[in-house]
Amino acid sequence: PAHLHVIANRVHPETGRAANLGLSWIRLSEWAERWEREHGGIRCARRVEHNRRREGGELVVDREAADARFRRGAGKIERSRPQWRPGKRVANVAVQRVHERQAWEAAQRDLAAGRAREDKMQRQEWRHLYDRQEREALEEPPAPETEERHTRERVELGRDHARVGRELHEEASAKYQAAVEAPIRSDQLSPQAIAEELGRMEEEVSPADRATFRQQLQQQGPGVTISIDRSRERGGWER
Repeated sequence: PAHLHVIANRVHPETGRAANLGLSWIRLSEWAERWEREHGGIRCARRVEHNRRREGGELVVDREAADARFRRGAGKIERSRPQWRPGKRVANVAVQRVHERQAWEAAQRDLAAGRAREDKMQRQEWRHLYDRQEREALEEPPAPETEERHTRERVELGRDHARVGRELHEEASAKYQAAVEAPIRSDQLSPQAIAEELGRMEEEVSPADRATFRQQLQQQGPGVTISIDRSRERGGWER
C-alpha cells in the first residue's frame, strides 16, 4: 500500500537543543491512531488495542519493543585499541592498531550479517505469532485466558530474540579478541593502511606529546611500516 517516509530534524533551529526521543514510538503510535480516525477510519486494529492497553497501565510486548531489545543485545563490539604514549615506538603501535582495526571490522561485518539474518527470521516469527493470535482472538466464545496467554507468548518470544542478540554479540566479541591476540602478519598490512593509522594517531596525541610523536616518526623514516620490535610487543611480527 502507498505510504510515506518522513525525516525530521530533532535539533531545534533556534535553541540548538535536541528533542527527547525517549518512548517516541509510543507517542507516534498514538499519533498514528488519531490520524487514521481523522482521515477515514482505523486501518490497524492492533495499534488501537495496544494503545488502549497502555492507557490502562498494562505492559504491552510487541515486535517493535522486542526488536529494540534485540538490537541492544547485538550492539557494537567493545574495542581494545592500542594507544601511543611517549616511550612507545610509533611503528609498533601503528601496526598493532591496523591489526586491531582489521580484526574489529571483520567481527563487525560478521555481527551485522548475523543481525540481518536473525532480523528476517524474527519478523517471520512475529508475523506467524500475530496471525495465530488474531485468529484465536476471533473465536467464539472467546476463552477468558486467551489474552493472558497471548501476552505470555509475546514476552517469551521477545526474550528469546533478545537472548539471540546477546549470543551474536558474544560470538563476534570472542572472534574479535582471538583475532587481536593472533600473530601479526606483514602480508595482511598495507603501507596505505599504516599511513592512514599514523594520521589518526597524530590527531589523538595530546598537544604536549605531539612534538615527540612527530620527531620519532621522522627519525624512523620510510621503514616505519615494518620496524617492529618483536621482543617488546605481544603478538610478534611475521615477515
